[in-house]
Amino acid sequence: VAAIEALVRKLSSRSVEKQRAAVAEIRSLSKRSTDNRILIAEAGAIPILVNLLTTDDTVTQEHAVTSILNLSIYEDNKGLIMLAGAIPSIVQILRAGSMEARENAAATLFSLSHLDENKIIIGASGAIPALVDLLQNGSSRGKKDAATALFNLCVYPGNKGRAVRAGIISALLTMLTDSRNCMVDGALTILSVLASNQEAKVDIVN
Repeated sequence: VAAIEALVRKLSSRSVEKQRAAVAEIRSLSKRSTDNRILIAEAGAIPILVNLLTTDDTVTQEHAVTSILNLSIYEDNKGLIMLAGAIPSIVQILRAGSMEARENAAATLFSLSHLDENKIIIGASGAIPALVDLLQNGSSRGKKDAATALFNLCVYPGNKGRAVRAGIISALLTMLTDSRNCMVDGALTILSVLASNQEAKVDIVN
């Protein structure tokens, strides 16, 4: 506990190098065990990590978003991450971060969207167009992370129209016809969820 509390204090250091080293260590610890995820959150790391999402240092930003992803695996931490106001910064990383940061931002949104009330908040935050862009233009891992997040978000009816207006249908149909693509199942699954929406029906048929 003392070691984690000392690390969390270093997250607020004025030295970029100390900050980067501390957040790298938090990322590593948060990946290892549920106990670590609980202790890191209890030490007050989540609001500080959320502040680091907007840092100019891309390495620190990648470590911070991945730490939040790891912490979100523990169910009770999901609410703390939402309360800390993480979503706008995660969406900004999804739009403009490095590819690794964008992948992990999408995976974080997937993790947080397991809770129904979060599907509504994330859908209203502008995340869906950014996820559709990653689905079209991301790395193979980025596309998978975007697809799983979009599937989860589109379970909520209010997000289906947002996804259609963001161009998801043409992105999914491209995935179905790409012979090198191993995501046909995922694309069909999302289409089947969207097909109950009137806008989506028209778009699919067109």
